[in-house]
Amino acid sequence: MAFKNILVYSLTQPLDLLQFVEKLNEKSFIPCSPTDAISVGWTKPAEFLDDNNLVYRIGQCDLIALKTESKVLPSASINKILIEKITEIENREQRRVKGRERSDLKDQIIHELLPRALSKESVTMAYVDRVKHQVIVNASSA
Repeated sequence: MAFKNILVYSLTQPLDLLQFVEKLNEKSFIPCSPTDAISVGWTKPAEFLDDNNLVYRIGQCDLIALKTESKVLPSASINKILIEKITEIENREQRRVKGRERSDLKDQIIHELLPRALSKESVTMAYVDRVKHQVIVNASSA
């Protein structure tokens, strides 16, 4: 696998990720529950590895992977439903819906839509060069 973009971070001290495997396992990736908007955690960096093997050592480098799953809720869809609910309330109760109530309605709509939303997954790969004391991340921005 080739990195498309890289960010290089220099370390002031040596870093051996095999010392942190237990800590990484504590923060391993768990898929989003129906009401979660996002889930982030460590995952295996290569398909052939066991699920609990979150660090893959190749020579002087330790390869790791951070997986992110987020629910896709288009803001245009949320705003359309919000306007419909606000219009309904204003017509039924003959009053204006103000800021705090509008915000609460939007949160309620998001909470109702999350279980039906599609998920988007991404994996950010990185490796630690133990000889050069660098962390190289496959990302275009910090």
